[in-house]
Amino acid sequence: MIPTTAGCYTCHAEHAAVDTTFVQFYPTLLPIAKSKGTLSASYLKESAAPPTEVGSGCV
Repeated sequence: MIPTTAGCYTCHAEHAAVDTTFVQFYPTLLPIAKSKGTLSASYLKESAAPPTEVGSGCV
């Protein structure tokens, strides 16, 4: 198992649209998350911001 101190956990917590799951990359899940009101505050803030340079996100 990957330790919770790994950087991937931080990235998922900071950028995933729902809980720690990247539903924003699944076209069938994102509309459901929107309709249920489960989108995270951090995702909503990021999605409202202008696009950033490619490669500036998590690795």
